[in-house]
Amino acid sequence: MTRSEFADFIRRFASGAAEVCEWEKYAVQHYSDIETEQARSRLVRLVQRHGSQSPVGIEAELERIASLLLIPVSPASFYYRGGVAGILQDTLPLIADSVIAYEPYRSGSHLDLHEDLRSGIQPVCEYMHDERRYSFTVIDAPEYGKLAVKI
Repeated sequence: MTRSEFADFIRRFASGAAEVCEWEKYAVQHYSDIETEQARSRLVRLVQRHGSQSPVGIEAELERIASLLLIPVSPASFYYRGGVAGILQDTLPLIADSVIAYEPYRSGSHLDLHEDLRSGIQPVCEYMHDERRYSFTVIDAPEYGKLAVKI
């Protein structure tokens, strides 16, 4: 299933045009793509907080989730705690422990990554390559735009 198909389902759900059986097809399964899975999680949490599978009153939030799915994503994006933290500048997939270059995102995930590093936690980040999920552990941030990683 593509991101645009999932976005279409969310928009149909927001308008009340989605069939009940589609909820299981789209919202119950898990996605290997990190951003699609993040959108699925947002959708489920929103409906749970709303306390009903009726879209009445949450249409704007549903539209926001659908719109996020349609934003082009760099294939070199990497994630921490489910949110995008930066774009890797090195060749993918990463295959050796090294210091890698990246372009930081201004995001809560990037901030969390560095706060955890400062507190002694070694963050585990993820990225997608050729439809496979990879991870690396950040052991240090020696300078701006550089991460020392362990594969």
